[in-house]
Amino acid sequence: MKNYKILSFFLIWMFFIIFCHHLQGEEVLESKGESWAFLKIGIGARAMGMGGAYVALADDATAPYWNPAGLSLLGQKSATAMYVQPNSATGIGIHGYLSYCHPTEEFGSFGISFNSFRIDDIIPTIATPDGDFMSNGEPENDSQWALILSYALPLNNLSPENQKNPRIFFGTNFRIMSQDFMGYSTKGLGSDLGVIVTIIDKNLNRDIPIENLRVGYALKYNAKRSWNWDEKQKDKDILDYSDPASLGWQLGSSSKIPLSPSTDMIFSASFIKFTEGIPLAYAFGTELKILKVMAMRVGLLKMKESSIVTGGFGIGYKLIQVDYAISSESLGIKQRVSLSVNF
Repeated sequence: MKNYKILSFFLIWMFFIIFCHHLQGEEVLESKGESWAFLKIGIGARAMGMGGAYVALADDATAPYWNPAGLSLLGQKSATAMYVQPNSATGIGIHGYLSYCHPTEEFGSFGISFNSFRIDDIIPTIATPDGDFMSNGEPENDSQWALILSYALPLNNLSPENQKNPRIFFGTNFRIMSQDFMGYSTKGLGSDLGVIVTIIDKNLNRDIPIENLRVGYALKYNAKRSWNWDEKQKDKDILDYSDPASLGWQLGSSSKIPLSPSTDMIFSASFIKFTEGIPLAYAFGTELKILKVMAMRVGLLKMKESSIVTGGFGIGYKLIQVDYAISSESLGIKQRVSLSVNF
């Protein structure tokens, strides 16, 4: 009976998110652009080294970003910090992520994370009569952040002798967001819902045994937001702006294939719908883990107008994991470094 109550809660919450999106989507004023775009950049060097195909594989402290249901896959407390190298050629951007996840046996798994993004020295410009642009004011900044509270729990707890049956995990996020952009400011709220179904079978009698075959789904919602302007803008003829609510989702699968007692290969794939009006994207990734210590990764994120090739590696020793990822993007090469601690 308890499991049915849990399932009912998550289903009601999912329909509530969809209903709120439909309700707020009716009123759309003039928009300043895609809302909370920094939340679509991707988190974690391991995940991004695999092309962002992580919605079904999210089993570390980046789970609040990819799929909050993955918090239930953590076997111990975990913390992760990520740093993205600024691109000096384009000025984009200072991106950081910090999270802490705390699983419990009786009350589910909890998480708190902070995602921030900043671009400095943006030069305002105006069009000239000859079709060119010229500077129009002092350099400004674009600063965005999101504070995320997460919770997850398993729908069914299986005994060790019953591990061949599917396990189902649910998770949810509540998100508070803020942005200051060239004299404007806005606040916003968001929520995510995630589910992971995993089949744990380490004794399959096949030529190529498959372990931990998973399917994951995450629904991501951001409420409508309105913009305000600071005192120095009030003497200008500026209209009120607002951005509509947005709804996106990810659907994917992952599987692990043991190549030897000390070597595993993981494959993952995802369909990604960032928001309405943006074509479906596809992500593919693979990870080769050697001696349970070193991992090599490669991935591909395919969008309508571009493809991003990624790669990376990870090294783990006892409770510490260091991951590195590099990607070739339209604005240049991007590098990420993540440090994870399990305790």
